[in-house]
Amino acid sequence: MARFFVEGIVRIGESCEIAGEDARKLKLVLRARTGDEVEILDSAGARYRCTIEKFERNALVLPRERLAESAPTRSLRFTLAQGIPKGSKMDYVVEKASELGVAQLVPLLTERCIARECSPAKLERWRRLARSAALQCGRAEAMEIAEPIALERLLSESSAYDALLLPWELAPLDSPLPLLREALAGAKSALGLVGPEGGFSSGEAERAAAAGARMLRFGPRILRTETAGLVLSAAVLLTVL
Repeated sequence: MARFFVEGIVRIGESCEIAGEDARKLKLVLRARTGDEVEILDSAGARYRCTIEKFERNALVLPRERLAESAPTRSLRFTLAQGIPKGSKMDYVVEKASELGVAQLVPLLTERCIARECSPAKLERWRRLARSAALQCGRAEAMEIAEPIALERLLSESSAYDALLLPWELAPLDSPLPLLREALAGAKSALGLVGPEGGFSSGEAERAAAAGARMLRFGPRILRTETAGLVLSAAVLLTVL
């Protein structure tokens, strides 16, 4: 059954709208018709089975049954600050981080970023991808895409997180899992910092360590930037299951 987000709080028996690109997809791509069933998620994360009543500019649907709650949200809110990679690599990171349960993705500007332009159109594309990924994997809400931020500024704000993590190819080659368990014990929020192509400079890594970052190394091989963020996310979220 097709699944869509709707704005506001839904009530059984009160019609609501599937709007914009979602309505277009429903009508023109999925070829839905009046009387077909769809699933919607409202702003509170509640799920409903609905019947399509009619198509106008948007799709008007009637909620008929509240469905069982989605899987409970993990107790840890994990934010991934991803050094902005070149090309379309961030599209991949957005989709897979969404599937892994990352709460927020922050496009990160660092010394070695090759791609430094982050236009409103690009941000909007990433937000659409996060929304689509949430619907595909059954998340109750889309992963947040924050405004781009420079590493120095983010480090100055890092005290807002209970744990700060930084994968770095020059960190000691210790098993990262015991370090993660120790760093995340009792944490309600965590921030992971991932460098772009070329990684973090020594100066950046030192400043992150001074801000309290736990330095991690995931094996003897150097991971691509789009791989490193996802490996970190998976390790963090599995650690707190």
